[in-house]
Amino acid sequence: MKFHLITLISLFLPAIFSTAQCQEHRDRINPKYYLIAHRGGVVDSVTAENSASALSKAAERGYRMVEVDLLLKVCFSNVSENYR
Repeated sequence: MKFHLITLISLFLPAIFSTAQCQEHRDRINPKYYLIAHRGGVVDSVTAENSASALSKAAERGYRMVEVDLLLKVCFSNVSENYR
């Protein structure tokens, strides 16, 4: 039992310290990098991705660039029997 407890503590201790270091460096953002909004920058469940409202919210949140997905649907249907 003692061995399992020591093993468990030795596994979780590095994870706890690495998480604390990540939190410390999160506030320092390099100013030469820009935030890019993927799919319009949607971070909530209200706004649809790749929409105009998502783009305006991305601008409000301070994103410098946006990436959107475009889709072109092509549909052809011929109901006549004489088509060759």
